[in-house]
Amino acid sequence: MKRNYHLKEFIDSIKKTDEMITLHKAIGDSSLIIEQYEAIKAKQISQLIDSPDIPPYRNSEGIR
Repeated sequence: MKRNYHLKEFIDSIKKTDEMITLHKAIGDSSLIIEQYEAIKAKQISQLIDSPDIPPYRNSEGIR
């Protein structure tokens, strides 16, 4: 089941995953753990880009 996110939730989720990558690199964890988090981050970014439920960006003039 695909979970519907708002734009802010997508970004917060990506930031948290990036923090986990940074943490595991800093403590010297195995590359497997870091690679798993990087794969999760790539999937999150892909979902953000491909998500049809996020309204299109509009500038102050209402132009896409």
